[in-house]
Amino acid sequence: MSRRTPSSINPHNIPSDDDDWQTRPFEPNWVVHPGETLKDAILERGWTDTYTALRLGWSIDDLRALLGGHVRITSKTAPLLGIVFETSSQFWLNLQQNYDQDCKRLGIDVHPA
Repeated sequence: MSRRTPSSINPHNIPSDDDDWQTRPFEPNWVVHPGETLKDAILERGWTDTYTALRLGWSIDDLRALLGGHVRITSKTAPLLGIVFETSSQFWLNLQQNYDQDCKRLGIDVHPA
């Protein structure tokens, strides 16, 4: 049986130099809105959207707008998310900042309210 080299199993022609892949910055070609992370946090806790909205003091429509990627996490919403989900507000702000930067890098025009 012949041994397969990394280049023979590399469908995307990514350089196989071991040092190269470790030093290149990670730049995915997709974006993930912070609402997706929030969905995961809600599911992980076994909460419903209604219960989560109640805990946050938001309307169900406001929560679903964030979950659907239609609104941004702001300096006003991040501290509340931090309290309810036992994280830092900076965690949520970083997710939003990363999303914004990735959209800009990929040329995705996203202007949620």
